Amino acid sequence: MSVTTQSKTQNNTMKAAGECLIVAGKNLERAEGAEAHASRSLHRMAFGAAIDYAIDELQVSDLDAVEAIFAEVINNVTMDEDKKGQDAADEIRTRGENLVKIA
Repeated sequence: MSVTTQSKTQNNTMKAAGECLIVAGKNLERAEGAEAHASRSLHRMAFGAAIDYAIDELQVSDLDAVEAIFAEVINNVTMDEDKKGQDAADEIRTRGENLVKIA
């Protein structure tokens, strides 16, 4: 794999993870007041909602890498006791937007 191809693959992986996080933030915002911020179902719901985009639009082949980035951010935000409800949704969405910008 050439350096250019590898770089594009890494950028698409980060962009896909960012898009998944943006979706997760929006879903969490809709579930406001619920205990969804710490739920595994949030992870599955948000990741599932964005995975088609990652495959079809970004042509990402390494979905495990996308999910690993996604899970790390979700876990970091949900472990922060100060980040609940709207604050958690905003933080997740912001981190996703930042990943998309970097990519």
